[in-house]
Amino acid sequence: MAAITKTECLAISTEFTAVDDGTWTTFLAMSLSRMNSAVWGTKLNMGQAILTCHLLKSLGFGVAAYANTGKMSSGNTTPQTDSQDLDSTVYGRTFKALRDEVSVASGGLVWDGVSA
Repeated sequence: MAAITKTECLAISTEFTAVDDGTWTTFLAMSLSRMNSAVWGTKLNMGQAILTCHLLKSLGFGVAAYANTGKMSSGNTTPQTDSQDLDSTVYGRTFKALRDEVSVASGGLVWDGVSA
C-alpha cells in the first residue's frame, strides 16, 4: 500500500511544521490504517494527507489561529473532546466531503470497509 510523507501533508497545511518526525510517522500510519486502498484508489494519498492533518489538529497539534474581535479575541487552541469527530476540524470536514465522493464512486464502502 502506497503511503504519503510529511512533506505531502505540509503541502496541504504548513501549520504542522513544528511536529516532530516520530509523531508524523505515528499519525501517518494511523490515518493509513483507517483507509482501504482498494476503495480509495487514486484519492488515497489525498485522503490520507487530509485525515492525518485532521488527527493532528484534533489532538492539539498545529498552530493556534486567533481572531481579534474588537474587545474580545478567540482562538482554537483547545482540542475537541471527541478527537475523532470529523466535524471538529476543517480537515475533517474536507475529508468527509472527499469520503462522500469516493463512497458514491465505490458503492458506499470507504471507512474501514464499513459503509459511510
